[in-house]
Amino acid sequence: MFQNLTNRFQALPAGGRDAVACLLLALAVFAVYANVYHGDFIFDDVLLISRNQYLRDWRHLPDIFTHLNYAGAGMEGAFYRPVEMLLRLALYQLFGLSKPAFHAVNVLLQALNAGLIYWLGRKLGFAPGAVFSAALLWSVHPLHTQNIALMSSTAEPLWTAFGLMGLLAFVYRDSAAILFFLLALGCKETAIVFPALAVACLFISSDADDRLKPALYARTWPFWLLLAVYAVTYMHFNDFHPFKGTYATFPDLETYAANIFSRLLTCLATLPAYLGLIVYPTNLHMERVFPVFTSVFSWQVLAGAALAAGALAQIILGKGKRGLFLSFGLFWFAAALSPLTGILIPIDYKISEGWMYVPLIGLFLGVAQTLAVWIGGMKSKTAPVIAAAAVALMALLFGIKTYSQNDVYQTPATFYENILRCGGYHTRAYQNLGNYYWKEGEFDKAIESYKLAFKNPDQGDIIPASLHYQIALAYLRVTLDENYVPKSDSLMEALPQVTHIPEAVDELNQALKADPGFEPARALLGAINDWQAKRMFMHPAGSSYLFRK
Repeated sequence: MFQNLTNRFQALPAGGRDAVACLLLALAVFAVYANVYHGDFIFDDVLLISRNQYLRDWRHLPDIFTHLNYAGAGMEGAFYRPVEMLLRLALYQLFGLSKPAFHAVNVLLQALNAGLIYWLGRKLGFAPGAVFSAALLWSVHPLHTQNIALMSSTAEPLWTAFGLMGLLAFVYRDSAAILFFLLALGCKETAIVFPALAVACLFISSDADDRLKPALYARTWPFWLLLAVYAVTYMHFNDFHPFKGTYATFPDLETYAANIFSRLLTCLATLPAYLGLIVYPTNLHMERVFPVFTSVFSWQVLAGAALAAGALAQIILGKGKRGLFLSFGLFWFAAALSPLTGILIPIDYKISEGWMYVPLIGLFLGVAQTLAVWIGGMKSKTAPVIAAAAVALMALLFGIKTYSQNDVYQTPATFYENILRCGGYHTRAYQNLGNYYWKEGEFDKAIESYKLAFKNPDQGDIIPASLHYQIALAYLRVTLDENYVPKSDSLMEALPQVTHIPEAVDELNQALKADPGFEPARALLGAINDWQAKRMFMHPAGSSYLFRK
């Protein structure tokens, strides 16, 4: 069967084969992500989309280019990603807060990227079957669900699309490559790896006699210049401070940030973890807990060091026909992951499955082509059939897992319960789960989740006074709007029916004990006392003060 299909495919003209391959890749993407379109706004979706006032009117276009991406929700910080925000502005103006529309753009980008990977691999001289296999397995791999099923993760597939277009333009010697690189930088900061990826493409697509000549890579100088300008500008205007404001929540990061040796060891320890997720993608979740390593003598660090040493040896020594493509894949993987290792610039997450999106492109291409060369050298008629069947089986298993994993991103409840079930950070997950239940009017479930945050804190977590305040509001049956903001008039409506005022008062006193200067708790206590004394009279402005963040 596979041999018959292969023969028919090979009988098509070259352009026809490529078109059919890209169509099949797109269909595979649409199939495995067919159940994402009604997923709710969760996690950063709320700040970046549903509460983002900059999306409401085209008049905010200048704000998108002059502010960081959380500014539209009234918050400071986050990242400068104007191109991604511009896409969201256009989507909102066309479809409003349509969940299917925001999901669809991620799925379409995934299908586009699968086709671009195929196109790039073919242009670099890889075998059609190897390129198709790599692009297929990459496009349906479960590790990418975080970047596709989560609406606010558009930055990753979007910069990847511009990056792949830029690499294709670069290989075709088209000056548009610099424009695509600039657009990629406007989508996400990790696009800084583009010049290194261009070097990898030059290396694999050039003649053997030219690969080691420095003059060959002089063509990439505009990218390195743009990278330098971008880095200096970004750090200057974005008030760049790694871990700014996060030490209080994750104290172990302070030691991690201050010790480059510890960051190196921790980075090495992530390599076997990533390898496991690539080969056997299970127990997938965000907020992944990963320790800081301070000693060489742990199996994770030693295994990571062995993997890194083997990869480096392959890159340096793998000059033969079979080894060259694997060297390309390993170099691409290392280059694409480099900004996220935390070695030179510490970052607050030490590992994330979402970071595998771009590194796996080159790795899969290199491994697939290496295997294709190896199988071709066997001169066996059955080996290609077995290989095709193995790829089909892997794609099917990955696709089923991806389709199932999409269910995690349907509601905040399924999302945070998955984090808790898989052993992610408990404190923040319980708090966010409590917020969701509160918004849905399930006050008792909200209170239970908030209290579990106190009972099961992550190591070093400091529970803020505001959590006691939230429990008090839940006891008082104060309702939330769609943006998770307490409604200022709901307290007056709820107080006559509330039966848990003593419990609310106790939580407010605990909030003040934890932080004597926490004014919202003091104001709410005063309002409850006034109401109980039948002297409650609140001006609307005073009511809104109670719920000021």
